[in-house]
Parts: sequence; structure tokens; C-alpha cells
Amino acid sequence: YFLTAYGCAVLFLVCFLLPETNSYRHQLRPDTLLDQYKPILASPVFLGCALVLALIYGQLVLFNVVGPFLIQTVLGESPIVFGRVALSLGIAWFLGSLANRILTETFPHFPLMEIATVVAFVGSTIMAWLAFESPLSLSNLVIPTAVVFMSGSITFTRCFGLSVRFFPKQAGT
Repeated sequence: YFLTAYGCAVLFLVCFLLPETNSYRHQLRPDTLLDQYKPILASPVFLGCALVLALIYGQLVLFNVVGPFLIQTVLGESPIVFGRVALSLGIAWFLGSLANRILTETFPHFPLMEIATVVAFVGSTIMAWLAFESPLSLSNLVIPTAVVFMSGSITFTRCFGLSVRFFPKQAGT
């Protein structure tokens, strides 16, 4: 009940007390929306970024579905251990996002997204190699996954910013 009340209070505050910050106002009509969506959906940069964002989000969901089974059932660890692993991977995601911010401010033209993608591929390759060459262990699962999460966070943050940067007048549609 508390979360429901909290959600309703936040919804009320957002709807009635938060001012609109978008300076480009649009009428909410189907033909206007269609005209605004056409250039977005025709943009190869936007579609590529949307595909990358979907794949990275898919890896997060995949771990949250398969991770408890692998850690608790296959490895025989407790739910507390899975919670700690999930927390550590969340910290890895946060550190990747933080590294993205620091590196973007320090080296604005550095090909960070490309390097993060290569690092994610290397982490995935190491995880696959470990799966074939050694028995499954918690460290063999968590360390490469943390590398993939960190680099995925960098790529996710950059792709998300890149995909909306080209369409500032379509904000809020």
C-alpha cells in the first residue's frame, strides 16, 4: 500500500506541479505524430542505436533470468550469494556509467563506444572459453559478466545520448 500511495503522490506532483521544460510544443494529433516519427524511424543512426540498446538491455534481462538458476541451482549457492552477485553487477554497471562520464569529459573525441564494444566481446569470449575449459564457478561467471556489464553500460549510455541528440525538436513525442 505504501508504494501505491507513494507512486500516486509522485504522479500527482509530476502532473500538476512540475513545469514543462520542452520549448518546442506540438499538438497531439495522429498526423503530427506520424510526421515527427518518420525522420526518426528513417535515421540509420537512431535505428542502430535502438538495436544496440535492445541488445544490451537483453543481456541484463538474460542474466536476471538465468543468473539465479546458475548460481542457486547449478552452483548450489544461497539466495544471499545471488543478491550479492546482483549487487556487484549493479555496481559494475554504475562504474561503467561513471567511467563513461569521466572519459567523455576528459577525451571528448575518444572512440569510447567502439572500445567498450570490443571489451564486451572479449569478456564474452573469455566467458565462453572458461565455460569449455574449466568447471563452472562463481568467479568464472561473475568476473567476465562484470566486464560485459561495465562495457555495456558505457555503450548504453553513449548510444542513448546519441540516439536522442539528433532530434531535439521531437522531445516528448
